[in-house]
Amino acid sequence: MKSSGVMPDSYSYSILIDAFCKKGDVEKSIYLMKEMERFQITPSVVTYTSLIHGLCKHGLMQCAIDICNSIGASGCEYDQTVYETLIDGFCMHGDMDSAIKLLQEMISNNLDPTSFSFRFLIRGFYKLGLYDKALDVFNVMLRDGIWPDTIACNYVLNGYCRAGHMEESLALLEELSDHGITLNSHSYDAIMHMLCKEGYPERSLELLPRMLKRNVLPGVVNYGTLILGFAEQLNFRKSVTLFKRMVKAGIRFNTITYTILLNIFSRSGKMHGAYAIFKEMKERGLCLDVIAYTSLIAGFCNAGELKKAWAIFEEMSRVGCSANVITYTCLIDGFCKSNRIDLASWLFDQMNRDAVRPDVVTYTVLIAWYRKHGLLDQAHNLYNDMMAKGVLPDDRICQVLI
Repeated sequence: MKSSGVMPDSYSYSILIDAFCKKGDVEKSIYLMKEMERFQITPSVVTYTSLIHGLCKHGLMQCAIDICNSIGASGCEYDQTVYETLIDGFCMHGDMDSAIKLLQEMISNNLDPTSFSFRFLIRGFYKLGLYDKALDVFNVMLRDGIWPDTIACNYVLNGYCRAGHMEESLALLEELSDHGITLNSHSYDAIMHMLCKEGYPERSLELLPRMLKRNVLPGVVNYGTLILGFAEQLNFRKSVTLFKRMVKAGIRFNTITYTILLNIFSRSGKMHGAYAIFKEMKERGLCLDVIAYTSLIAGFCNAGELKKAWAIFEEMSRVGCSANVITYTCLIDGFCKSNRIDLASWLFDQMNRDAVRPDVVTYTVLIAWYRKHGLLDQAHNLYNDMMAKGVLPDDRICQVLI
């Protein structure tokens, strides 16, 4: 444009500044803003807002405030978006006092806050773990007749659950639905997750028909929560039934759901089914992580099928999936149970070579084997090594040594 003699205007610069900010190149955006000044092109409030947003994302809050102050000097009028962008920035970085002061300043300048203003505050308090304050903001929002969006409601429901207010969260869920506020599957999942965590998966399951009654279709997240909840209660049959129900409903399952199911089959000793799920995950091109591999290795070790466990362990290395302390400990435990202390010791040394720090469970497995076979010197040497590396003993390892 410049080489053709066409001078860019405020709109042209605004588009570029916004693009560079979204890309993360704030320096280039500031350079373009200064270039506008040199050419005496007045930035619009949109230009300023884009730059403020970019600065906030990078935590440059003082620079963002300075740019905001220059808006008035340039003759532009502040709008809600400028204030809300700054409020969002301060909330993202945990400075809630500054965010609230800006909201008050916004109101004093006769600019009405929107649902976004309150949502940013709710999210900020939620991320700081100040759930009661998030609820206070939510109540102010409702008192002022500002309708909350789904995201704001989800933060409040999650906050209630994390604070342990289960009954209150259930009551709020119904109240929000009765007032016509749109909720989604994540709104219900917060409560489902907490009920399952507290050992009440049956109560969690009761939310499915309530969702359907409110025209909220259960998704893969809800089913995954329920499947895991019943699995943790060792009710594997119910977990598998829910998985089949999910498939029948045509819900596309993800890596997490598959991994939960794989873990269920492995823990219940049904290794043929576990391996079938493992193969299906690969065939579907799903990303197999260390949890999926470790679940399968643990299952084969518990079933005494160490060759298969070792083959999976080697496959992990080939595909570039790094084993963690649980993976190594499962294999070490399996080899100890088969009296292959040579391979167990080799794996223990391999952990150190791979910079994977053994934990108290790893040491306990090996120390227990040495003690069982009367090799007390080796057991105490390993215990001393554990203490030297700063791994704290627990009751079980002390009992083994005694």
